Amino acid sequence: MMNKKLLFALGSLVGLLAGSAVVLKNKFPLFAPQIPVVDNNTVLLFQATHSPYCEKISRVMDYKGIPYQTVNILIGIHKHFVKEMSKQELVPFIKYREQIICDSTNIASFLDERFPNNSLYYEDNKELNKRVLLLEDWSDESLVPTLRNLMFLYFYENQQMAIEDSLFDVGVPLFDNNKNKFIPILLSDRMKKYRLTSHDKQALKKKARDHFDIILELLKNNKFLVGDKLTIADISVATAITIATRISYLYDDEVYESVFEWQKTIFDMTKRKSIANEIED
Repeated sequence: MMNKKLLFALGSLVGLLAGSAVVLKNKFPLFAPQIPVVDNNTVLLFQATHSPYCEKISRVMDYKGIPYQTVNILIGIHKHFVKEMSKQELVPFIKYREQIICDSTNIASFLDERFPNNSLYYEDNKELNKRVLLLEDWSDESLVPTLRNLMFLYFYENQQMAIEDSLFDVGVPLFDNNKNKFIPILLSDRMKKYRLTSHDKQALKKKARDHFDIILELLKNNKFLVGDKLTIADISVATAITIATRISYLYDDEVYESVFEWQKTIFDMTKRKSIANEIED
């Protein structure tokens, strides 16, 4: 049985590190990520690894050939830095020249306007564009939270799989070398944060399948979700369902095999066209 005092000490240490960032940020560079100096044509993407919202933006820039560099954010440790720089607490956000843009929907729209090649919207068709924006919003506000909650519930019930999954590698040796001690704490915290219990599993599985059925219907005899070209709707949904690759309920179901094949096609179309150096702490 895991030593409760050790768990308490480790949990307290993580909380102390996060809380101390406010006080120590000017003395210790640990609490601020390394930010590269870039030219006026290069975008800085502040991201959390494995976030579908962040991957959505990186794929937008890859598809459009926008030069960019990424800065990896550790939410707990860099929380004060994020709030100080972006005036809010979430990633992704980007810095382009002197502008800070937050929220993946706003960022995608800004990038498409500033870099109009390979547009991800239907500027000349308002009806199609409404569908694009509705699907992007549906993906961000319903599909991602549903799959996220199901994933955390799945890992909560299969904690050894969570310990072995790279999803929970954060780049901090104290954490990464003691995942077997930290992961149970993290998963319990996520369950409380999203108000999840094992009783929610069947409802979440049904809701996830309902979402995937919608995607199947939209893709019936179609290469893209809206119209005849790649749009932000495709990128949003394709990055969202990456979460489902960690959930056997969906990923191993032959009914949805074509959805994941479609995702691979979208990812092939949005492969990186310019080098983006990842800046680590």
